Amino acid sequence: DHDRPAASFVVSLGDNFYWNGFEDDVDHEMRFQETFEKVYHHQELQLPWYIIAGNHDYCGDVTKQLKFSEDPNTRWSFPDYNHRVVREFSINNNNNENDEEDNDERQQQQQKQQQPPVKLEIILIDTIQLAGNLCYPSESAFGE
Repeated sequence: DHDRPAASFVVSLGDNFYWNGFEDDVDHEMRFQETFEKVYHHQELQLPWYIIAGNHDYCGDVTKQLKFSEDPNTRWSFPDYNHRVVREFSINNNNNENDEEDNDERQQQQQKQQQPPVKLEIILIDTIQLAGNLCYPSESAFGE
């Protein structure tokens, strides 16, 4: 179905801002615009993003990333270090191959074929905090 979006949401599993997250000496709003909004600007990506931090984010201040969720107009959803997303989806078995049917009959068939919604629950856990490490050593520690 070409009218249906390719996705309903995005799950971003960390390392949101390479290499060192939101460092203190960087304009966080500018960095967010340049490395999130302007990079993921495509129409297909204008949907909710459910975020969790990664080790590179911990090289900076993760609380600055959490603050972007406070804007009610943002697609960035990172309300806490650990959080849960629950979404419901309708599954419709209708295929519209027969265009000769009248609308009333088609609507009746669609209602009969409609399945109950499916619930999806995603639990985002900050494993960096659980593991007790916060940031990999700087890239110079890897011999570069």
